Amino acid sequence: MRSKVLINIVVIIFIADVLYAWPALKVNKGNKTYEKGNYEEAESVYLEALAEKESARIYYNLANCYYSQGKLEEAEENYEKALSIAEDAEIRHKIYYNLGNVYFRKKKYAGSVASWKKMLMSDPVDEDTRFNMEVALKLMRKKNMKMPRSKPKPKESDSESKKKKKDKRKARNKLRKMGNKLKKPTRKKKKQPKIKVEKDW
Repeated sequence: MRSKVLINIVVIIFIADVLYAWPALKVNKGNKTYEKGNYEEAESVYLEALAEKESARIYYNLANCYYSQGKLEEAEENYEKALSIAEDAEIRHKIYYNLGNVYFRKKKYAGSVASWKKMLMSDPVDEDTRFNMEVALKLMRKKNMKMPRSKPKPKESDSESKKKKKDKRKARNKLRKMGNKLKKPTRKKKKQPKIKVEKDW
């Protein structure tokens, strides 16, 4: 009787251990597939693993698959999910870095800078992140310079606009008259350098 109970306990522990390790085995398979460059297959393996166990690392790996395939919306969504349940500082660090890359590729430079700033809080000497952030900040400044914010002009009455047009015409005519009176600049002739030629007899 004791031997049957002991065997049942061992079997239950073995089954529980296998079931607990099963998602980890799938993640390892997904990682190997990802490293080979087969992102679509790795994606399906990670999705299977997530169906069995929710984990920040699995969401992170799945987001990397989407990012590698150019599916930026899905990548962003899965990085956000990973971030919401991540407890480990190392994985949070990686998520912020990659999330910044997603925002950068989507030309959401403010989002990328915000993600990279959070990442730099945990690792302030990361040179790659600092470089990426500087590039994003330059692009933000450049983008803002191209599109200056202007206030809408109030509508003018017809009489005001006619008066402005008349004033502009008068100013142009005055400039033309003055231009005719101004001296045109003259070009000075370039002096030829004096060259002494010595005779070689």
